[in-house]
Amino acid sequence: MAIIKLVPGAKVTEEGIYKFLEKEGVSKGKIAKWMLLDYIVFCDDIPKTSVGKFDKAAIHKKMGEFLAKAKRMREL
Repeated sequence: MAIIKLVPGAKVTEEGIYKFLEKEGVSKGKIAKWMLLDYIVFCDDIPKTSVGKFDKAAIHKKMGEFLAKAKRMREL
């Protein structure tokens, strides 16, 4: 799953991100096809710690919320 916070004014879709990863990643041999995302979710805020790193524990606690909003990009 990719949890993405867009910059103001960005006009990107889940499909656009997925196609970009296919074109720039898989087609060019930078990533394997099995590494492509199963889910993509856009959110307003990604939890961070006091020093600015991603707060993995808080993200894990909110995973149900993220999954509820996520768009499935391919079958598992």
